[in-house]
Amino acid sequence: MEQSTTDNLIHAHEILHLLQAATRAPSHRELQSQVESRFGSGARFTNCTGQAYTFDQMIAFLASRGKIVMSPAGITVRREEICEHD
Repeated sequence: MEQSTTDNLIHAHEILHLLQAATRAPSHRELQSQVESRFGSGARFTNCTGQAYTFDQMIAFLASRGKIVMSPAGITVRREEICEHD
């Protein structure tokens, strides 16, 4: 993971908001497609500490922090684990 050097990063909260708004748990591929449609295929993401991530790195980070759960049924957000700031 690299330290952010640009202000053009999309915060991880945006991915979490997409998951919260979903009517069903999307697969990894479906979520990636939604994210690319919204932010572009080359979008980079950041977390609360400012590190930069690719989509796949961000999904792995969110899962490692218990913010999302990945299962064969899809990706779900753990609302109780989401920080409250923007």
